[in-house]
Amino acid sequence: EAERLAQEQQAKAEAERLAQEQQAKAEAERLAQEEATRVEEAARAAARDEAARVAAQSAAQEKAQAELQARLDTAEQQSSRQTPTVRESVEQNAKDAAVAEAARVAALLEAQAAVREREEQLAAEQSSATEATQLADAREQQNIDATAQQAAADEAARVAAVARKLREYERLRAEELSVLAGLSARVRFSNGSSTVTREIERSLDRMFDPLYLYSEVAVTVSVATNESQGTASDNILSRDRGRAIVDYLVTRGIEKARFRIQIEPGDGLALGAHRVRVFAQEAGQ
Repeated sequence: EAERLAQEQQAKAEAERLAQEQQAKAEAERLAQEEATRVEEAARAAARDEAARVAAQSAAQEKAQAELQARLDTAEQQSSRQTPTVRESVEQNAKDAAVAEAARVAALLEAQAAVREREEQLAAEQSSATEATQLADAREQQNIDATAQQAAADEAARVAAVARKLREYERLRAEELSVLAGLSARVRFSNGSSTVTREIERSLDRMFDPLYLYSEVAVTVSVATNESQGTASDNILSRDRGRAIVDYLVTRGIEKARFRIQIEPGDGLALGAHRVRVFAQEAGQ
C-alpha cells in the first residue's frame, strides 16, 4: 500500500511536471509570437519610412529636373543671343548638371534596391525563425507525448501487477482459511462442559496460524448445543463454549476485537450433541 501511495504521488508529480512544461511551452509560444509580431511591425515601419523617403526624393528629383529643364530652356534662349564661347560654356555646365543628376538618380535607385533586399532578408529571417520555433515545439510535444505514454504504460503495468498480486493473495488467503471449517468440526466438548481440553487445544492451535497471518479478517465462533431439555440452558452452554474458544485464541495472540460469538439453535441436532463452527470473513461484512 505504501508503495502504491508513493507511486501515485510520483505519478501526480509527473502530471504536475507535464502541466508545467505545457504552461512553459505556451509561454514560449506567446513570447515567440510577440517577438515575430514586433519584428514584422519594425520591418513594416522601416519599409514605410523608406517608401516615404523615396517618395520625397522622387518628388525632389522631379522638381530638380523641372528646374534643370527650365534653366536649360533659359540657357538656350540666352545662348542664342550670346557669343559662341559663352554658349559653349553654358552647354557644358548643363551637361555637367545632367551627369550629376543622372548619378544622383542612379544612387537613389541603388538605395531603393538595397531597401527591398533588406526587406526580403528580414522576411526570410522571420520565416526561418518561425519554422525553427515550430520544429522545436513539435519535437518538444513529441517528447512530452512519449513521456506521457511511457508513464501511462508503466502505471498500467504496475496496476496490472498489483492486481495479479492481490488476486493471488486472496486465493492463498481463501485456501488457507478454508482449513478452519474442518478444524472447528473436530472441536468436541465434554457433555455439559465448556472446558477447553488438550484435544481441543490442538485443533485451536492449528487454527491460530491462518488467523494470525491474516489479521485483517474478522472471526465468527458459532456454537449450537442440544444436550438438555431446556433451550435456555443449551444457549447458555453454547455461549460459554464460544467464550472459552475465544479466550484461548486471545491468549495465543489474536485480538479480541476480531471475534464475534454466534449462538445457533440446536433443534436440528441429535439429543446430547453439539456443533462448533469457526470461520473468517472480511471486516465489515
